[in-house]
Amino acid sequence: MLPFYEKKENGVQIGMLGFTFPPHLHTHVEIAYAFSGPVNIQIDGVEYALASGDAAIAFPGHVHAYPGGKEGLGIMLIFPPEISPDYGRVLLTARPESPILSARDAHPDISAMMRGIREERQGAQDEAVLHAYIQVILARMLPALKLRRAEHDSESDAVYRAMRYLGENFDQPVTLETLARALGMNRFSLSHLFSQRLGCNFCTYVNTLRVERARLLLTSSAASITQICYECGFENQRTFNRAFQSICGMTPTQFRNKAKGRSKPQLLPAHGEACHNGECAAFPEQVEALHSPS
Repeated sequence: MLPFYEKKENGVQIGMLGFTFPPHLHTHVEIAYAFSGPVNIQIDGVEYALASGDAAIAFPGHVHAYPGGKEGLGIMLIFPPEISPDYGRVLLTARPESPILSARDAHPDISAMMRGIREERQGAQDEAVLHAYIQVILARMLPALKLRRAEHDSESDAVYRAMRYLGENFDQPVTLETLARALGMNRFSLSHLFSQRLGCNFCTYVNTLRVERARLLLTSSAASITQICYECGFENQRTFNRAFQSICGMTPTQFRNKAKGRSKPQLLPAHGEACHNGECAAFPEQVEALHSPS
């Protein structure tokens, strides 16, 4: 599954882990904590299995995913770095040598704060209380990680900006040339970045984003296939059908009919509420929604 940019809302988002979500990145901080293991998470291409009491942190702009599998019980926090007056700058300018803090190295305050957040999630979700909990978690977690100054990587920066632009504009008439102009890059250099860093060409990446949005709409709306085709950014239904068949192995009509035939609908978990509040895609490996968004 190709990584994509996920636009996040301001404020704190909380979700219970135990689902599959594909590689993505955003400008927020994401912390995963395991109450019981294993909880599987992938950060910058490395997969980790969190045992009970372990925590993982994905700094802003780093690709991360939840591969799923046999899952324990965990919680996920997503928040903008600026909500922490003491650690916001560190979160933007530093990176950990390892994103994992094991239970044996974790201060007991982290476990206490995570339990408090889980309880708060079931209640009023007072933002001031959540900010206080997160401040304590950061105060105990970041000093325990070996942090280093984030090195500026022009290629990684370009990939991030490209993913962000396409994540926000894939439903518009976008070409490699328009993307290159938007980023102030040479289109040949940009094309090389796609093949080398994302493992596909530009058209494949954009079509994947569009098809993933289409899969969500096919299972969650009554819109016609023609409407969905144009809403997702395809120029015509023939191109839509060809791209959908290539990626999903069936036509949009077959996909919708198959979804209707399931005993229970396959819903996209909301990342950060039920699970993930993503705007770009629905994914076939998703479990049914665990919770309704609060």
